[in-house]
Amino acid sequence: ALRYGRYFFAQFPAAIVLLKPLMPILRAVSSLPMGNLIMFFAIYLGIAKNQNLSRFCRFNAMQAILLDIALIFPSLVETLFGPGILGIGLPGPLVMVVHNAIFVIVLGAFALSAVGCMTGRYVRIPVISEAAEAQMGF
Repeated sequence: ALRYGRYFFAQFPAAIVLLKPLMPILRAVSSLPMGNLIMFFAIYLGIAKNQNLSRFCRFNAMQAILLDIALIFPSLVETLFGPGILGIGLPGPLVMVVHNAIFVIVLGAFALSAVGCMTGRYVRIPVISEAAEAQMGF
């Protein structure tokens, strides 16, 4: 969701400190060809579908995977309504608001899930957790 955070970080440059703990992972993923796809399958096959791990760990990994999949939809809308395909081109302020909203929602889900993982509690992200449970066969 970092691609949607560019306007957020332009408005709040001090918030970049939020990314400091993740920088080694972000650098590693961005330096690999198709790093995002590799990371996706590593989490999916290595954690979410690994029956040797706890249900708690697999559930949280599945939520992360589904959240990543959900980010495809704003990208499709952006591509469809961008100046290239339909030639519509959304107004800049609207794009900025939508990008900020997507980024803040995903950041909030990430933060809430991280706190839940640290405290050992299941975090229920609306729609995402129901889909994760369905995938896991609860």
